[in-house]
Amino acid sequence: MFSSVAAVLASPGQGNYVAANAFLDGLAHHRRAQGRAGLAINWGLWAQVGVAARPEITKRLMQQGILPFSPSQGMHLLERVLQLDSPQAMAIAVDWSRLPQPDVAAHPLGARRRGHRQFGTRTGAALERRSHRGEARRGIRR
Repeated sequence: MFSSVAAVLASPGQGNYVAANAFLDGLAHHRRAQGRAGLAINWGLWAQVGVAARPEITKRLMQQGILPFSPSQGMHLLERVLQLDSPQAMAIAVDWSRLPQPDVAAHPLGARRRGHRQFGTRTGAALERRSHRGEARRGIRR
């Protein structure tokens, strides 16, 4: 399932979009906990394509540390994600030093943010994944 990084990172003013994407993430975890196929990819900012590729949106996101990646970089990330054994992965190019840091204890996704494993460089394209085993132990079961 194609989800959005908005479901994982703070996205003020986009509650409906965040909720819809968070549902996809939860569905992937739920399916995996049942032993079924499930993968949600939280995509970052694609350059040249999509609604977020509009110049005013790209500029705002870049100021917040979310960097665009090319369609060829996106396809490379997709290939890597499909090789993972994980129900959810974040594919994003980010400058972590500019990304606003929420108070993890107060953030509704704080518990989900802990335990991520990052692949890539600090300012390059990153790929994160979450373990479905940990989520299942916390009670996400049918």
